[in-house]
Amino acid sequence: MHFDDRLATVLRSDVGGDRAARTQFRQLLDLLGAARAEDAGLPAATSRALAQQVEGLSRQEMDAQLLHPALERRDHKLLTFLAYHRISELSGVIPAEERSRIIREPGLRLRNRRLVAFLADGDAKPAAAVVATARLTEDDWLALVPQLPVMARGFLRHRRDLPPSVKALLAQMGVRDNVLPLPESAIVEEGEAAEDVLPAVPVPTGETGSRKPAREATTEKAGGIGELRRRIEAFREARRETPKDPQLPLGDAGEIETAARVDTVDFTLDSNGRIDWADEAVAPFLVGVKPGSAHSPAIARLADTALLALDRRQVLRGVQMELAAPPILAGAWRVDAAPQFSD
Repeated sequence: MHFDDRLATVLRSDVGGDRAARTQFRQLLDLLGAARAEDAGLPAATSRALAQQVEGLSRQEMDAQLLHPALERRDHKLLTFLAYHRISELSGVIPAEERSRIIREPGLRLRNRRLVAFLADGDAKPAAAVVATARLTEDDWLALVPQLPVMARGFLRHRRDLPPSVKALLAQMGVRDNVLPLPESAIVEEGEAAEDVLPAVPVPTGETGSRKPAREATTEKAGGIGELRRRIEAFREARRETPKDPQLPLGDAGEIETAARVDTVDFTLDSNGRIDWADEAVAPFLVGVKPGSAHSPAIARLADTALLALDRRQVLRGVQMELAAPPILAGAWRVDAAPQFSD
Protein backbone atom coordinates (compact mmCIF):
# COMPACT_ATOMS: atom_id res chain seq x y z
CA MET A 1 0.00 0.00 0.00
CA HIS A 2 1.48 3.33 -1.05
CA PHE A 3 1.53 6.52 0.96
CA ASP A 4 -0.75 9.16 -0.57
CA ASP A 5 0.92 12.55 -0.24
CA ARG A 6 -2.26 14.23 -1.50
CA LEU A 7 -4.26 12.94 1.46
CA ALA A 8 -1.52 14.10 3.84
CA THR A 9 -1.54 17.55 2.23
CA VAL A 10 -5.31 17.93 2.59
CA LEU A 11 -5.28 16.85 6.23
CA ARG A 12 -2.49 19.30 7.04
CA SER A 13 -4.39 22.24 5.56
CA ASP A 14 -6.29 24.59 7.86
CA VAL A 15 -10.06 25.01 7.74
CA GLY A 16 -10.36 28.70 8.47
CA GLY A 17 -13.82 29.43 7.11
CA ASP A 18 -16.89 28.12 5.31
CA ARG A 19 -15.26 28.10 1.88
CA ALA A 20 -12.16 26.28 3.16
CA ALA A 21 -14.35 23.72 4.93
CA ARG A 22 -16.33 23.01 1.76
CA THR A 23 -13.14 22.74 -0.29
CA GLN A 24 -11.59 20.26 2.12
CA PHE A 25 -14.81 18.24 2.27
CA ARG A 26 -14.81 18.01 -1.55
CA GLN A 27 -11.12 17.04 -1.65
CA LEU A 28 -11.50 14.31 0.95
CA LEU A 29 -14.52 12.84 -0.84
CA ASP A 30 -12.62 12.81 -4.11
CA LEU A 31 -9.52 11.12 -2.65
CA LEU A 32 -11.39 8.54 -0.56
CA GLY A 33 -13.98 7.94 -3.26
CA ALA A 34 -11.30 6.96 -5.76
CA ALA A 35 -9.57 4.54 -3.36
CA ARG A 36 -10.23 0.83 -3.36
CA ALA A 37 -12.53 -0.38 -0.58
CA GLU A 38 -9.83 -2.73 0.67
CA ASP A 39 -7.54 0.29 1.14
CA ALA A 40 -10.02 1.87 3.55
CA GLY A 41 -7.59 1.85 6.44
CA LEU A 42 -7.53 0.24 9.86
CA PRO A 43 -9.54 -2.90 10.67
CA ALA A 44 -13.13 -2.13 11.65
CA ALA A 45 -12.67 -3.11 15.31
CA THR A 46 -9.56 -0.96 15.66
CA SER A 47 -11.31 2.00 14.00
CA ARG A 48 -14.24 1.74 16.41
CA ALA A 49 -12.00 1.62 19.46
CA LEU A 50 -9.80 4.49 18.25
CA ALA A 51 -12.84 6.61 17.34
CA GLN A 52 -14.16 6.21 20.89
CA GLN A 53 -10.82 7.23 22.37
CA VAL A 54 -10.42 10.43 20.33
CA GLU A 55 -14.01 11.58 20.84
CA GLY A 56 -14.00 15.06 22.32
CA LEU A 57 -10.39 15.91 21.43
CA SER A 58 -9.83 19.30 19.84
CA ARG A 59 -8.36 19.73 16.36
CA GLN A 60 -4.97 20.64 17.86
CA GLU A 61 -5.04 17.62 20.15
CA MET A 62 -5.97 15.32 17.26
CA ASP A 63 -3.07 16.67 15.22
CA ALA A 64 -0.62 16.14 18.07
CA GLN A 65 -1.83 12.66 19.02
CA LEU A 66 -2.55 11.16 15.59
CA LEU A 67 -1.83 13.33 12.54
CA HIS A 68 1.82 14.12 13.30
CA PRO A 69 2.67 10.46 14.12
CA ALA A 70 0.88 9.35 10.94
CA LEU A 71 2.89 11.79 8.83
CA GLU A 72 6.17 10.86 10.49
CA ARG A 73 5.56 7.14 9.94
CA ARG A 74 3.93 7.68 6.51
CA ASP A 75 1.08 5.53 7.78
CA HIS A 76 -1.58 5.40 5.06
CA LYS A 77 -4.11 3.45 7.14
CA LEU A 78 -3.98 5.93 9.99
CA LEU A 79 -4.28 8.84 7.54
CA THR A 80 -7.36 7.21 6.04
CA PHE A 81 -8.91 6.88 9.50
CA LEU A 82 -8.19 10.59 10.09
CA ALA A 83 -9.75 11.48 6.74
CA TYR A 84 -13.02 9.79 7.68
CA HIS A 85 -12.88 11.47 11.09
CA ARG A 86 -12.35 14.87 9.40
CA ILE A 87 -15.35 14.26 7.12
CA SER A 88 -17.46 13.67 10.23
CA GLU A 89 -16.23 16.93 11.75
CA LEU A 90 -16.89 18.88 8.55
CA SER A 91 -20.37 17.35 8.30
CA GLY A 92 -21.14 19.06 11.61
CA VAL A 93 -20.43 22.53 10.18
CA ILE A 94 -21.52 22.21 6.53
CA PRO A 95 -25.33 22.16 6.10
CA ALA A 96 -26.82 18.93 4.78
CA GLU A 97 -28.14 20.62 1.64
CA GLU A 98 -24.68 21.96 0.80
CA ARG A 99 -23.08 18.56 1.41
CA SER A 100 -25.66 17.04 -0.92
CA ARG A 101 -24.77 19.60 -3.61
CA ILE A 102 -21.06 18.82 -3.28
CA ILE A 103 -21.68 15.07 -3.55
CA ARG A 104 -23.67 15.62 -6.76
CA GLU A 105 -20.96 17.77 -8.40
CA PRO A 106 -19.89 16.47 -11.82
CA GLY A 107 -16.52 14.75 -11.74
CA LEU A 108 -16.66 13.62 -8.11
CA ARG A 109 -15.49 10.01 -7.99
CA LEU A 110 -17.52 7.79 -5.66
CA ARG A 111 -16.25 4.29 -6.38
CA ASN A 112 -15.45 3.20 -2.81
CA ARG A 113 -18.27 1.24 -1.18
CA ARG A 114 -17.00 2.01 2.33
CA LEU A 115 -17.22 5.74 1.70
CA VAL A 116 -20.69 5.30 0.21
CA ALA A 117 -21.80 3.37 3.33
CA PHE A 118 -20.24 6.01 5.57
CA LEU A 119 -22.08 8.89 3.86
CA ALA A 120 -25.36 6.97 3.51
CA ASP A 121 -25.49 6.52 7.28
CA GLY A 122 -25.86 10.27 7.85
CA ASP A 123 -28.39 12.98 7.03
CA ALA A 124 -31.14 12.25 4.51
CA LYS A 125 -30.14 14.63 1.71
CA PRO A 126 -26.45 13.64 1.53
CA ALA A 127 -27.50 9.98 1.85
CA ALA A 128 -29.87 10.33 -1.10
CA ALA A 129 -27.16 12.10 -3.10
CA VAL A 130 -24.50 9.46 -2.49
CA VAL A 131 -26.67 6.45 -3.38
CA ALA A 132 -27.82 8.31 -6.50
CA THR A 133 -24.33 9.17 -7.77
CA ALA A 134 -22.12 6.28 -6.57
CA ARG A 135 -20.53 4.23 -9.33
CA LEU A 136 -19.80 0.81 -7.86
CA THR A 137 -19.18 -2.62 -9.32
CA GLU A 138 -21.81 -5.32 -9.12
CA ASP A 139 -19.89 -7.11 -6.35
CA ASP A 140 -19.57 -3.87 -4.36
CA TRP A 141 -23.32 -3.19 -4.61
CA LEU A 142 -24.13 -6.72 -3.46
CA ALA A 143 -21.81 -6.31 -0.48
CA LEU A 144 -23.10 -2.82 0.34
CA VAL A 145 -26.89 -3.13 0.07
CA PRO A 146 -27.38 -5.25 3.23
CA GLN A 147 -25.35 -2.69 5.22
CA LEU A 148 -27.34 0.36 4.10
CA PRO A 149 -29.85 2.02 6.43
CA VAL A 150 -33.49 1.49 5.49
CA MET A 151 -33.83 5.06 4.28
CA ALA A 152 -30.79 4.90 1.97
CA ARG A 153 -31.90 1.53 0.65
CA GLY A 154 -35.22 3.10 -0.27
CA PHE A 155 -33.44 5.89 -2.17
CA LEU A 156 -31.47 3.26 -4.07
CA ARG A 157 -34.67 1.84 -5.55
CA HIS A 158 -34.99 4.95 -7.74
CA ARG A 159 -31.90 4.04 -9.75
CA ARG A 160 -32.44 2.40 -13.13
CA ASP A 161 -28.83 1.44 -13.87
CA LEU A 162 -28.30 -1.25 -11.22
CA PRO A 163 -27.38 -4.80 -12.28
CA PRO A 164 -30.25 -7.32 -12.21
CA SER A 165 -28.66 -9.18 -9.28
CA VAL A 166 -28.69 -5.98 -7.19
CA LYS A 167 -32.31 -5.26 -8.10
CA ALA A 168 -33.20 -8.81 -7.12
CA LEU A 169 -31.44 -8.37 -3.76
CA LEU A 170 -33.33 -5.11 -3.11
CA ALA A 171 -36.62 -6.79 -3.97
CA GLN A 172 -35.78 -9.68 -1.69
CA MET A 173 -34.96 -7.38 1.25
CA GLY A 174 -37.85 -4.99 0.65
CA VAL A 175 -37.98 -1.26 1.33
CA ARG A 176 -39.58 -1.93 4.71
CA ASP A 177 -36.81 -4.20 5.95
CA ASN A 178 -36.39 -2.98 9.52
CA VAL A 179 -32.98 -4.43 10.30
CA LEU A 180 -31.07 -1.84 12.31
CA PRO A 181 -28.50 -0.10 10.08
CA LEU A 182 -24.81 -0.63 10.72
CA PRO A 183 -22.22 2.16 10.68
CA GLU A 184 -19.48 2.15 8.07
CA SER A 185 -17.02 0.89 10.64
CA ALA A 186 -19.12 -2.25 11.12
CA ILE A 187 -18.41 -3.49 7.59
CA VAL A 188 -15.94 -6.25 8.36
CA GLU A 189 -13.19 -7.28 6.01
CA GLU A 190 -13.09 -10.91 4.93
CA GLY A 191 -11.28 -12.94 7.56
CA GLU A 192 -11.85 -10.39 10.34
CA ALA A 193 -13.95 -11.68 13.24
CA ALA A 194 -16.80 -9.30 14.07
CA GLU A 195 -16.62 -10.11 17.75
CA ASP A 196 -12.91 -9.34 17.93
CA VAL A 197 -13.27 -5.83 19.37
CA LEU A 198 -10.30 -4.10 20.92
CA PRO A 199 -10.59 -2.71 24.45
CA ALA A 200 -10.66 1.06 24.75
CA VAL A 201 -7.87 1.05 27.33
CA PRO A 202 -4.69 -1.04 27.64
CA VAL A 203 -4.83 -4.23 29.69
CA PRO A 204 -3.11 -3.76 33.08
CA THR A 205 0.36 -5.23 33.47
CA GLY A 206 0.84 -7.90 36.10
CA GLU A 207 3.96 -9.40 37.64
CA THR A 208 4.37 -11.81 34.75
CA GLY A 209 4.35 -9.05 32.13
CA SER A 210 1.74 -7.41 29.91
CA ARG A 211 -1.01 -9.45 28.32
CA LYS A 212 -2.84 -8.24 25.21
CA PRO A 213 -5.46 -9.67 22.88
CA ALA A 214 -3.90 -11.24 19.81
CA ARG A 215 -5.55 -8.71 17.49
CA GLU A 216 -4.06 -5.71 19.29
CA ALA A 217 -0.64 -7.31 19.40
CA THR A 218 -0.77 -7.93 15.66
CA THR A 219 -1.95 -4.39 14.93
CA GLU A 220 0.73 -2.86 17.11
CA LYS A 221 3.45 -4.77 15.31
CA ALA A 222 2.05 -3.74 11.96
CA GLY A 223 1.68 -0.03 12.53
CA GLY A 224 2.14 0.96 16.15
CA ILE A 225 -1.57 1.69 16.63
CA GLY A 226 -1.53 0.04 20.05
CA GLU A 227 1.18 2.42 21.21
CA LEU A 228 -0.76 5.41 19.86
CA ARG A 229 -3.88 4.31 21.70
CA ARG A 230 -1.99 3.95 24.96
CA ARG A 231 -0.55 7.43 24.51
CA ILE A 232 -3.99 8.92 23.78
CA GLU A 233 -5.43 7.24 26.87
CA ALA A 234 -2.57 8.60 28.99
CA PHE A 235 -3.19 12.06 27.55
CA ARG A 236 -6.91 11.90 28.35
CA GLU A 237 -6.21 10.60 31.84
CA ALA A 238 -3.80 13.46 32.50
CA ARG A 239 -6.38 15.96 31.26
CA ARG A 240 -9.07 14.47 33.52
CA GLU A 241 -6.76 14.82 36.52
CA THR A 242 -6.04 18.48 35.78
CA PRO A 243 -8.15 20.58 38.20
CA LYS A 244 -10.71 22.84 36.58
CA ASP A 245 -10.73 26.50 37.59
CA PRO A 246 -12.99 27.88 38.85
CA GLN A 247 -14.86 25.13 40.73
CA LEU A 248 -18.41 25.37 41.97
CA PRO A 249 -18.50 25.68 45.78
CA LEU A 250 -19.58 22.81 48.03
CA GLY A 251 -19.79 20.11 45.44
CA ASP A 252 -19.01 18.81 41.99
CA ALA A 253 -22.21 19.85 40.25
CA GLY A 254 -20.14 21.19 37.38
CA GLU A 255 -18.95 17.66 36.59
CA ILE A 256 -22.41 16.28 35.86
CA GLU A 257 -22.55 15.11 32.28
CA THR A 258 -25.70 15.21 30.21
CA ALA A 259 -26.38 13.54 26.90
CA ALA A 260 -25.80 15.83 23.93
CA ARG A 261 -28.97 16.90 22.18
CA VAL A 262 -29.35 15.41 18.73
CA ASP A 263 -29.94 17.61 15.67
CA THR A 264 -31.50 15.09 13.29
CA VAL A 265 -33.35 11.81 13.77
CA ASP A 266 -34.30 9.14 11.27
CA PHE A 267 -37.27 6.89 12.01
CA THR A 268 -39.90 4.82 10.23
CA LEU A 269 -43.53 4.04 11.02
CA ASP A 270 -45.39 0.80 10.39
CA SER A 271 -48.68 0.53 8.53
CA ASN A 272 -50.54 1.44 11.75
CA GLY A 273 -48.65 4.71 12.17
CA ARG A 274 -46.49 3.51 15.07
CA ILE A 275 -42.72 4.11 15.13
CA ASP A 276 -41.08 0.73 14.50
CA TRP A 277 -37.46 1.84 13.92
CA ALA A 278 -35.31 4.84 14.90
CA ASP A 279 -31.65 5.80 15.09
CA GLU A 280 -29.87 3.70 17.68
CA ALA A 281 -29.11 6.66 19.97
CA VAL A 282 -32.82 7.53 20.36
CA ALA A 283 -34.52 4.20 19.68
CA PRO A 284 -35.30 3.54 23.38
CA PHE A 285 -37.31 6.79 23.51
CA LEU A 286 -39.17 6.51 20.21
CA VAL A 287 -39.75 2.90 19.14
CA GLY A 288 -43.33 1.93 19.93
CA VAL A 289 -44.60 5.54 20.06
CA LYS A 290 -47.64 6.44 17.97
CA PRO A 291 -48.04 10.16 17.15
CA GLY A 292 -51.25 11.68 18.46
CA SER A 293 -53.09 14.97 18.07
CA ALA A 294 -51.79 18.24 19.46
CA HIS A 295 -54.21 18.07 22.41
CA SER A 296 -53.56 14.45 23.33
CA PRO A 297 -51.20 13.14 26.06
CA ALA A 298 -49.13 11.30 23.43
CA ILE A 299 -45.33 11.54 23.54
CA ALA A 300 -45.28 12.69 19.90
CA ARG A 301 -47.96 15.22 18.91
CA LEU A 302 -48.93 16.42 15.41
CA ALA A 303 -51.51 18.86 14.13
CA ASP A 304 -54.80 17.29 13.05
CA THR A 305 -54.10 18.13 9.41
CA ALA A 306 -50.74 16.35 9.61
CA LEU A 307 -52.33 13.28 11.20
CA LEU A 308 -54.92 13.20 8.42
CA ALA A 309 -52.16 13.39 5.80
CA LEU A 310 -50.34 10.59 7.60
CA ASP A 311 -53.46 8.39 7.56
CA ARG A 312 -53.88 9.09 3.84
CA ARG A 313 -50.24 8.13 3.13
CA GLN A 314 -49.44 11.62 1.88
CA VAL A 315 -46.03 13.32 1.85
CA LEU A 316 -45.20 15.52 4.86
CA ARG A 317 -42.95 18.54 4.38
CA GLY A 318 -41.84 20.73 7.27
CA VAL A 319 -44.61 19.51 9.58
CA GLN A 320 -44.11 20.48 13.22
CA MET A 321 -44.07 17.70 15.79
CA GLU A 322 -43.83 18.23 19.54
CA LEU A 323 -41.96 15.62 21.55
CA ALA A 324 -42.52 15.24 25.30
CA ALA A 325 -39.33 13.26 25.78
CA PRO A 326 -36.01 13.40 27.67
CA PRO A 327 -33.86 16.50 27.04
CA ILE A 328 -32.00 14.79 24.20
CA LEU A 329 -35.24 14.96 22.15
CA ALA A 330 -37.72 17.23 23.92
CA GLY A 331 -39.23 20.18 22.07
CA ALA A 332 -40.48 21.14 18.62
CA TRP A 333 -39.21 19.25 15.56
CA ARG A 334 -39.70 19.67 11.82
CA VAL A 335 -40.64 16.43 10.09
CA ASP A 336 -40.17 15.45 6.45
CA ALA A 337 -41.62 12.07 5.50
CA ALA A 338 -42.79 10.08 2.49
CA PRO A 339 -44.72 6.81 2.22
CA GLN A 340 -43.09 3.59 1.06
CA PHE A 341 -45.31 0.97 -0.54
CA SER A 342 -44.73 -2.76 -0.89
CA ASP A 343 -45.34 -4.58 -4.17
